[in-house]
Amino acid sequence: MEDVVRGFDSGGVDYITKPFEASIVLARVKSQLALFSTQEELRHANMALRNIQQGLESTVQSRTQALCSSNQELEQALRENERLYNSLKMVAEGLSGVTGESFFSTLTTLMIKTLVAKYASLIRCDDTGSAVELVSCSYDDTVNGWQLCRLKLSHQHLNSG
Repeated sequence: MEDVVRGFDSGGVDYITKPFEASIVLARVKSQLALFSTQEELRHANMALRNIQQGLESTVQSRTQALCSSNQELEQALRENERLYNSLKMVAEGLSGVTGESFFSTLTTLMIKTLVAKYASLIRCDDTGSAVELVSCSYDDTVNGWQLCRLKLSHQHLNSG
């Protein structure tokens, strides 16, 4: 019995005792060949699965990078939207209580300051939709100050075009 154990310990997968019968030996050899064939199929299937896994990991990695890029773009757009919202909120707060002739010049100036622009224009229309005034405001670096231009429009200005 020690010889059988020693045989298995050294890598044997089966044993045959004497006297042996040919049909039993043939059945054992067929069984070992079928086992070997199944093991080879498993090795090939495992290789195929590893290849599929590598392909999936590559796909996941590229899609993750694309999602990260899209997420960064969305975060940037969100920051810009928040900046514009806060700018418009500041304009609305700045216009609180402003009426009359100073409304459009105040609005134009606030737009430039809050939207970080150097120039803004508004056209004020009357109740019929006709343009009656052009209010323009700009920041001039050379004189370090705001310049406001108001132009009253008449039908003559609009038709002389």
